Amino acid sequence: IVSSDYLNNKSVSKFSINRKHEYNILRQICHKWKKPRNIISLINIYQIGGAGQTYELLKLHEIDGPNLEEIIQKEKLDYETIISYAADILHGMIEMDLAGVKFHRDIRPANIMLNIKESMLKIIDYGIASCDPNISPRDNRRFGGRNDLDSLGEVIYTMIAKEILFSEFNLKNDSNYANKIKINRDRAFEGKDKKNLKYYYKKIKKNVKYDFFQNFIIDCFKSNDKFELLFKIEKQKKKSKILDWFSKYSPHFTNEDKFTFYMYDINPKRANGYNVEPFDIIRLGSYQVPLTFKNFYSKQYSIYEMLLFKNLRITPK
Repeated sequence: IVSSDYLNNKSVSKFSINRKHEYNILRQICHKWKKPRNIISLINIYQIGGAGQTYELLKLHEIDGPNLEEIIQKEKLDYETIISYAADILHGMIEMDLAGVKFHRDIRPANIMLNIKESMLKIIDYGIASCDPNISPRDNRRFGGRNDLDSLGEVIYTMIAKEILFSEFNLKNDSNYANKIKINRDRAFEGKDKKNLKYYYKKIKKNVKYDFFQNFIIDCFKSNDKFELLFKIEKQKKKSKILDWFSKYSPHFTNEDKFTFYMYDINPKRANGYNVEPFDIIRLGSYQVPLTFKNFYSKQYSIYEMLLFKNLRITPK
């Protein structure tokens, strides 16, 4: 239901079986980030009805584009678009993680929407998300897995190959199709040696035409380090605002995947009496702090929010 403008942005109302749980999850995320970059933004929860029968609805900021499932069906995505989409999804997963939401449990193309106005993807539907990283997966039969990174790898595969990784051609007309995909995936990940998974690694190598994504999808199944994966994705972009900013202020690379940079600590008390303008970096702190890519990301602002501090300068009021 599209409703009236909210701070010049249209809102949508959503009825959810798990609305109170979803409200608490989104409130937790929005408390951390205020307006998340790659996650749908919560406005509030409200009641409608009367005469003894009321319903609670979530009010969310409207996303003005199609979901990723519709995009995959209609379009052939080029390499740069897939890089951008993969980075958006991963960034949204990290925003969740840093807000204490450890497992979305339903990452799939239908739950990822394109915000046309902002030219970026946003993750929606937090009805079964959890703050417990060890909770068992649920429901997401086509794109599920042990964690959200498994789902990310499967979604990227589908963006490129236009098929579901753990499906087989002889299952498509089966009424129990989704359940059999889940069975195939569960078998692939069982056992320490993951022998069954090697078959799907070969399938990835065969059907994914980009060398980078052949390795990246497999990395999603092997790695638990979202920051390392985000860094790899950003390095593939023709122009990465994140890495441009880092390289400008830090020539100190520790290795290929992680690096150290320096930024001045910002003391809010010393900022009193000044207006902050976006031209030169704030130099109010008394010391420099070495931070890794991961540590920087874990600070109060997300990377993209911190980009607002690029070239800041202060002037007297």
